[in-house]
Amino acid sequence: MHEQEKQSGQKTEDGGDASTGIDYGLTDSELAAHGLIKIEAFTRTKSASKGNAVRAKRARQKAKELGVSQLNIMAPEIAHPTIKEMAKKLQAGLPLVEVLQSLLAEQSKVPNKSVEVPRGIVARTVDYVKRCVAKIFGFR
Repeated sequence: MHEQEKQSGQKTEDGGDASTGIDYGLTDSELAAHGLIKIEAFTRTKSASKGNAVRAKRARQKAKELGVSQLNIMAPEIAHPTIKEMAKKLQAGLPLVEVLQSLLAEQSKVPNKSVEVPRGIVARTVDYVKRCVAKIFGFR
């Protein structure tokens, strides 16, 4: 608010200051006549944005305590639904081995729409995955 406006406190019909003749814009009635409605609103202050950072930090800490973290991967689009399903089941608390077995059982029922890969490569890849899973979880 301008200093002179503070002193006089009188406003003209059009929203200006009566003592100085300064026009501050349209009045509420003029704005309403042009299709606008008067509202009152609350907005966050600059210090309130610090609350977002605090809340995000708490969420990250809680996820860390639960042993959950975000993982960004690049995968063929055909695999996205399977990967998302695996993530949902793991977040639900199912054991990894059970999740993998159920997903493999589901995938064996679905016809493979992927590109043909020579059988030797597939066999080597499957063997490699089995060895990795066995090594990680101590299976023999």
